[in-house]
Amino acid sequence: MVDLNIPRGHSPHFSPSRQTTQTGDTQTLHVYLPNHGFRMIRFDEASDVRQIINLIVNSMSPGHKTNPQSYALRLRHMLTKEVLWMPPDTSMCQVMAHIFNPSCSNADCPNVDKSTIAKRMQQKTSGVVGHANSVWKAELRVRYIPKSLKELYEKDRTSCHFYFDQVKQDYIQSNVPNIDQDIAVQLCCLGIRHYYKDANHSSNDRKQHLEYIEKEMGFSNFIPKSVIDTIKQKNLKKLIQAAYKKVYSYTEMEYMLKFFDLLRTQYTFDQEQFNVQLSSGWNIRVDLIIGPHVGISYSANPQAPPTKVTDFDSIERITTSVVSSSLTKSDHQGRPLHQHSKNSKDQPDLTSSCGSGDKKGGDKKGVTCSCSEIKTQLRIKVSGNSEDLTITCDGIKTSESIADLVDGYCRLFNNTDISLWDRTFIPKTTPSNSATNSLEKSGHHFKKMSDSQSSEKHDSRRSS
Repeated sequence: MVDLNIPRGHSPHFSPSRQTTQTGDTQTLHVYLPNHGFRMIRFDEASDVRQIINLIVNSMSPGHKTNPQSYALRLRHMLTKEVLWMPPDTSMCQVMAHIFNPSCSNADCPNVDKSTIAKRMQQKTSGVVGHANSVWKAELRVRYIPKSLKELYEKDRTSCHFYFDQVKQDYIQSNVPNIDQDIAVQLCCLGIRHYYKDANHSSNDRKQHLEYIEKEMGFSNFIPKSVIDTIKQKNLKKLIQAAYKKVYSYTEMEYMLKFFDLLRTQYTFDQEQFNVQLSSGWNIRVDLIIGPHVGISYSANPQAPPTKVTDFDSIERITTSVVSSSLTKSDHQGRPLHQHSKNSKDQPDLTSSCGSGDKKGGDKKGVTCSCSEIKTQLRIKVSGNSEDLTITCDGIKTSESIADLVDGYCRLFNNTDISLWDRTFIPKTTPSNSATNSLEKSGHHFKKMSDSQSSEKHDSRRSS
């Protein structure tokens, strides 16, 4: 059972609150949104992340079709800023295991007192978790976007508004250095235009808008601090007044697309980047780049354009596993990432989906954990290639984050709810000095390596 209380945020696309009765079998979680609002979710042990996402997304704009496939749930550590992405089939018990474990992002860390975590999750209380009392903050994000943002606006206006708020907030918080001053001012005015998207178009309103923003909110909510610090307040206000006059008459679609086009020249917001190894044995690192326009690409030289490896519609299967040679605990060996600990119906799986770990363990003070030293392997089967695309990552969270990102794009681009991520797959033992990896080739060509093993063909796909 999943229930929803909806404290109203700044955006009119979010529906009003619906009060519900708290029962003894539920827990409550705050899920934060990019418009500074949040949703208070009540759930039981049978709930999973997909249900939470669907519930929030479907409540944001009643009467409008909103696609939950664009969204993902993440946990963000308020101190270290570490991010853990929760795959859709992750149980809420697993999510809570992370939230109750503030010191290491690996919920299966051997230094974590699992009995204490289990007791906390089994307590039938009405307390709210995942808010100011927790170092992990649950956030709903648009993570999977189509190639055309105009298409996103035309098909799913609510998600486009959500994505606009998200990108603008990320851009402001990133405090981009050396940003072009004129573009920063234009972006500021487009952001203000979005804030007043439902206002009447008159010169008096335009003046009142800027006065309110300056006095009540501050321009720092719309322009990076790096720019504010270089311009006198009086001069900045004049620049904003002149630029806002130009964008005030823009239609909703015009100002949103203009914002994305301008920002793209200064700040990358539509792709994610991961530093990975080409294989488990070679210490050759590249930047793996994933996004709607680049598919899965990599770059070994920041000055050179990325090399595309594959598109999302060519992917047939995704698997993740722990590299046995990186483990110090024998009970981890040969298991997929989400099955490190022994589970039962009464005991939640505390391993969850992500975590590279902090150097200091959970409740065992003075004992350092080795979670950050664990190596994980991601294998992607590409149509028309006999060899898997194999990527070796540091820690647990990176490979799972990549797998969730690729799988989400595959679902979105193929317009299906079927997941290609086989989280039950256990590969045969691979020597630590060998691996098969398509990224080691230039372009799309795959070359056999002496110690590599062929992937077993799996035609069955499991729903996420």
